[in-house]
Amino acid sequence: MEYLYEGLTKVIEDKGVSVLCDKYLANMMADYQVGKEIPAYDVILKQIQSHGYMTEILEYCNRKESNVIISKLQFYVSTLSTDSSLKHSSVNYVFDCIAYSLGLVNKPIAPIIKRCKFNPLGHWKFNFSPNKTQLLIIRADGTAVSESRTKYHWEISDDEIKIFIPNTVSYDGWFVDVDTIEGNAISLVYNRTWRWHAKRSEDALSLNNLLKGQWIIVNNQVDLEDNILTFNNNRTLYSELYHKGNWMLEDGILTVITANTYIRYEFQCTKNRIEGVAINKAGITWRCELNKLK
Repeated sequence: MEYLYEGLTKVIEDKGVSVLCDKYLANMMADYQVGKEIPAYDVILKQIQSHGYMTEILEYCNRKESNVIISKLQFYVSTLSTDSSLKHSSVNYVFDCIAYSLGLVNKPIAPIIKRCKFNPLGHWKFNFSPNKTQLLIIRADGTAVSESRTKYHWEISDDEIKIFIPNTVSYDGWFVDVDTIEGNAISLVYNRTWRWHAKRSEDALSLNNLLKGQWIIVNNQVDLEDNILTFNNNRTLYSELYHKGNWMLEDGILTVITANTYIRYEFQCTKNRIEGVAINKAGITWRCELNKLK
């Protein structure tokens, strides 16, 4: 065993699902020598337990309401990462490991923690086939997604990167500089090769762009007014509706917290549109957009 989800699966097989509430669960994972792919997993497990989320998950399991667990995972992730200041991607991964160990989701992909010379995260103009280019968003959880919603995995070591769809296609490349990747691609289906390249693209959600001018959140909710924001460089914001708030930009995801922490927004940029999902403390969610006002 190597990964956290393997340790959780094993301990549930040996002791039953109630072990998820055992206060020594993190110690058991340490005994299995798993979880090295995710920093501070033991702290996250203990926080999940102390916030009562493990108890809730077990109650839904006992009532055979696995669909409820899946629907609430992102609420758990958002709430815990906000309340505890733990890294969102790490909290998300640990919850995915728990869900996997219960047979509810596919095998999770660990956040990338390997040290490397170049940072690939962000938006790229990806020449994925000869004479065809799309926007590609490379994320910190080891996945990448194109504007056509094609999902890839990626691995990096020093100045070399591999972007791939398992058993389908592999783009092997290297960093020419911090903003340019070149390499050779191979189709594992059609057994052909070609040259490819990618250029870093200025992200609408870049820090520099956010700090310029005003923005407006357009809520796809008839009883909610649109919200005009000004972002400050100390992770605070001013909202014309709710006054003070906070924000965080991490791994291409913009989190906005307003209404005295009652409403949380998460935005991503796709096809040069900034779209997202909002959730309030009552658990109600809705779609929304973020647009540059002036």
